Amino acid sequence: MATCQAMGTLFVMCLGKPVEPADMFAMALFTWDPRLAIEVPEIDDEHAQLFAAADQLHAAIGQGVSKESVRAHLASLIDHSQAHFAHEEQLMIRCGYPEFQEHKAQHKYLMERILQFQRDFVPRRAALEAAMLRFLKDWLIRHIDESDRKIAAHLHSASATAATRKDG
Repeated sequence: MATCQAMGTLFVMCLGKPVEPADMFAMALFTWDPRLAIEVPEIDDEHAQLFAAADQLHAAIGQGVSKESVRAHLASLIDHSQAHFAHEEQLMIRCGYPEFQEHKAQHKYLMERILQFQRDFVPRRAALEAAMLRFLKDWLIRHIDESDRKIAAHLHSASATAATRKDG
């Protein structure tokens, strides 16, 4: 899917056809794709849980549930994100990951955006909701596929080095 801005209204392109933001909520937006797995099982499990929490938020918004219910789903996504980021950051510190500060800054940026969305949320503003959810999905995929894969490579390299030292 690609997004474009047209006359002040957000349209989402799906199979080459524009989809109105309100229609976007009828589609599954957050589905964990095993191709995103970074081969660190506990992190992959947490990523799948993040996608599930984001999908529950997407479904709640699409069903037009109360503002309080959407806020509860947002709170759940925030909790999952904070726990995952804390775990990932602990792993980076333990293995001496050289890009720790940059990676942590990416986590901080996402949390700021989600918290801002939580503060600004007004039900039934489909374009804003769609834009935030699209941002979240794009950010998660890009972050996992680029930044988290670097952590995994570093972890696997560190494990291989440690194993070689033990065998030698």
